[in-house]
Amino acid sequence: MDDQQLIEQIRNGEEPAIRILVDRYQSRILRTARGFVRNDEDARDITQEVLIDIIRNIHKFRFQSGLNTWIYRITVNQSLNYLRNNKKRSNTINIDQSDENTPGAVTRNLPDQGQLDPGQQMEQSDRS
Repeated sequence: MDDQQLIEQIRNGEEPAIRILVDRYQSRILRTARGFVRNDEDARDITQEVLIDIIRNIHKFRFQSGLNTWIYRITVNQSLNYLRNNKKRSNTINIDQSDENTPGAVTRNLPDQGQLDPGQQMEQSDRS
């Protein structure tokens, strides 16, 4: 079955066609995602999201490129979105959950500002 027939069957809601799509493209999607995230578990999550996106948006495919190219583009976009979102989370520190042994942790045991002389207060303010 060629890609055009596959797409038409998926658009018609034929479940065997969805299984064929998954079997045909899953490993390619996984390899591409793994190239971006370098983590098997995250790559599998991205692969699942890509397959869901393909099935939901198959009606948008216009045959202006190959199906493989369209799927590759969706995979790249999902992978980049994952990296962007993961980067935001990794740069966030929760003060309540950090401890002194966590690199870059914020300590909660700062001295009371009233106990410091003015020079120490200014230095402490700069550190904060």
